[in-house]
Amino acid sequence: MSDYLDPTNEELLKDFFVEAEAQIEVLEGNILVLENDPSNGDAIDELFRAAHTLKGGAGTVQMNELAEFTHLVEDCLDIIREGKIRIQESTVDTLLIATDVIKAMLEERRHGKIYAEDVSKIEKDLKDILSGSSGVAVASPTPAGSNVAPDPGQGSPSAGSASSPGELSEYELLELREAAQGGETLYAVRILFREDNPMNTVGGIHLFSVLKSFSTVLKTTPDFDALYQDMFHPVVTYYIATSVDPELHRRKLEISDVTEKVEFSEVLAAPGDSSSQARGQVERAAVPGSSFSG
Repeated sequence: MSDYLDPTNEELLKDFFVEAEAQIEVLEGNILVLENDPSNGDAIDELFRAAHTLKGGAGTVQMNELAEFTHLVEDCLDIIREGKIRIQESTVDTLLIATDVIKAMLEERRHGKIYAEDVSKIEKDLKDILSGSSGVAVASPTPAGSNVAPDPGQGSPSAGSASSPGELSEYELLELREAAQGGETLYAVRILFREDNPMNTVGGIHLFSVLKSFSTVLKTTPDFDALYQDMFHPVVTYYIATSVDPELHRRKLEISDVTEKVEFSEVLAAPGDSSSQARGQVERAAVPGSSFSG
């Protein structure tokens, strides 16, 4: 098992608990928004992304009871998001109770224990939402689509996605260079993900966490918010600033059951421009289809 996927890794656990607390705050805040405005689409989207992130993180650190329960919450939020049911007061109450259970599960894990209380009642209430017996069912406006995102490198970018590395504007590249600290080098890290990974929809977020351990992630393609959606992204490019050679951390990114290929390229200044914060262009490494030599 790689260090990244090792559930006993203290750094990974610390990051998970910090992220989980942030997502719980998102859950609580947006459920209260729905209590006053049941049709608030932004709040519903935020709730879904928070549950999705929690589920993926819990699965990564093998907190299976938390991952499974949060997956059920996520499924409920998904059908609400798709407009298949209308939110009622009982729906809000169920989501609030479910969030309390998530908090309790997390607290037990923080103390090295596993939550042992009976959750059958709240699970039944959540399943009632899924079946439509809780809340008012409405006709689905569109058939369910594929949960595989288009490859931004294949000319079919999703709405709101950033351009592929070779298509970034000079202004965008200038912003990246200005965001880097002195002495840091800019790289574009292009990662191809395995579709046969059971948790392929959270691969982009997982590798973001890996990159954070040795660099500053300035931008992603697709946009960062898109990585939180319940969708498989076959290719993600991360623009990072770091003062260390990323090759030293390659093994953290090359995870046999998660990634197909990892490619590094350096973001260099445009020819003829001597400014360290000049407009730039992304140039491929010397070895085609591979990493630069270090």
